[in-house]
Amino acid sequence: AGAGPTDAGALQARVEELEGMLEAAREEAAEAKDSALRTMADMENLRERTRRQVDQAEKFAVQGFAKAMLDVSDNLERALESVPKDVLEGDDGPKGLEQLKSLNEGVKLTEHILRQALGQNRVERYAPEEGDEFDPEVHNALFEVPDPSKEAGRIAVVTKAGYLLHDRILRPAEVGVYRA
Repeated sequence: AGAGPTDAGALQARVEELEGMLEAAREEAAEAKDSALRTMADMENLRERTRRQVDQAEKFAVQGFAKAMLDVSDNLERALESVPKDVLEGDDGPKGLEQLKSLNEGVKLTEHILRQALGQNRVERYAPEEGDEFDPEVHNALFEVPDPSKEAGRIAVVTKAGYLLHDRILRPAEVGVYRA
């Protein structure tokens, strides 16, 4: 009792039908795998992008505070510069001289502590010098100084030091530049 030609043909058709279904299922599985891998890659990219944004937010969270502290530092510096050196160098002056020296020491100490605190928060001071080349990326030109003996575009005077926060300009140095 064997299978007849009709049974063999029906079996062959059924095998071909099942092979087609198997191939379609394999293609569907491959597409699903590809889609899952793409979704996983997208999620990993999103995680990395979010991590970078969080890092940036943490890194620059103190920017407003740090910028406000720069004026404090500037005022302390101006206070120190307001006391003439010849007054400070007097050995046996009147009591006022001693008070002036004490004020000067206190302001120096305060400025030192403030700069340390800024440094601990990655705020770095930079001050160009007279004759340095003007760079609009890190300097803010407030005025021009006419001097034909000097090269135009060079720094003539620094009115405020500049500050960086993690290599980003927090405040450009304020300068005057020579004009020929």
